[in-house]
Amino acid sequence: MSSMISANNSRNEQPRTLRTQTNKMNDLNSSKKSANLEEVLAIAFQEIRELKAEVERLKSPSLMYRRPGADAHEKITDYLDDVDKRLKKLE
Repeated sequence: MSSMISANNSRNEQPRTLRTQTNKMNDLNSSKKSANLEEVLAIAFQEIRELKAEVERLKSPSLMYRRPGADAHEKITDYLDDVDKRLKKLE
């Protein structure tokens, strides 16, 4: 009977060992998933920051204009101010 008990004990221990190994594997998988989730969240937050910066730049646009024959661009507001001054001089 003692051999029967020891055989039963070894059978009971084996599933526990398998369960322990399975639990460890599940823990590793969940830590990998959380690491992947953290990476995805980090990328998403970076993209959100970049989009916010782009939106802020678009709130105050600076249109550029290059006069015929000129090499450099200038702000359209500066060009229109210059045109306005010259028109007032002609009046």
